[in-house]
Amino acid sequence: MSVKLFTVSFLLFLSACQIENPKINKEKSQILKDDLGNPFVTDSIPSKVISLAPNLTEIIYLLSEEDKITGVTSYCNFPAEALNKQKVGDMLNINFEKITSLQPDLIFITVEGNDRSAYLKLIKLGHKVFVSNPRDLDGIQKTIRDMASIFHKKPVADQIIVSWNHYLDTLRQNADNRTGISGIFLVSTFPVMAAGGKTFINEIFRLSGVANLAKRSELNYPVFSRESILELNPDFIIIPEDGKNEVSELINAYPEWKMLNAVKNHAVFFVEPDLYLRPGPRFIDALKDFNRRLDLLHPQNR
Repeated sequence: MSVKLFTVSFLLFLSACQIENPKINKEKSQILKDDLGNPFVTDSIPSKVISLAPNLTEIIYLLSEEDKITGVTSYCNFPAEALNKQKVGDMLNINFEKITSLQPDLIFITVEGNDRSAYLKLIKLGHKVFVSNPRDLDGIQKTIRDMASIFHKKPVADQIIVSWNHYLDTLRQNADNRTGISGIFLVSTFPVMAAGGKTFINEIFRLSGVANLAKRSELNYPVFSRESILELNPDFIIIPEDGKNEVSELINAYPEWKMLNAVKNHAVFFVEPDLYLRPGPRFIDALKDFNRRLDLLHPQNR
């Protein structure tokens, strides 16, 4: 075979390879960095993914890419359709054999919810892993944009975030009228543990224009004594609890708390845990729910 004929044949072979792999799109390809700083090339759209955190599962559904999910954790319960996906364990106890048998192109994992040793083992097993660590509104938006880029759905993410920003602009205007209102978000009542200033829960307080009484702590989730809550005297208390909860149960446990402004003003709110505690696309819904409650509590401050 002549050199010229060989060259033409080789070029035709390369062209055929490009045609046979439609997932490659160099125009949409870019290099991202996950939240550990690892580079990630988005030149091909994954066809089989596993999500090891509920908030990431929710983002995949938000992007309408749920058909690519081959595995989730037992905590991935929203939307309801996610319950029908293959389970690969919970967030801390992962079935590595199950994951390998599913042959995923990509695994989504978080820093705060998942274990570091699990991440290292997944890498050692040869899996492609993308790490997310949203800690505030900017972090949540970054995760949505990153995952949208991976699925080549950037316009969808842009549209979602634009709609969020419209709501946030309106919220900021109202937030100026809430000066002097303070509250606390108790992630646990036994022991008394609150969401501090370095958590994404604090973003709900900040964007709503009210003070988080646990903000000053150096810990993400500081533990308070029952007496210290009495001294802080919050105007409202948020408690993420499932099922029917009564303020009377809280007062039975901490009788002195009946003197709190939050109790006197009927401002102890029991909220859906998954809505508030997942740094994902329902963050904006939690923010709206939070502000509806504040408006009921202080209608003069709307």
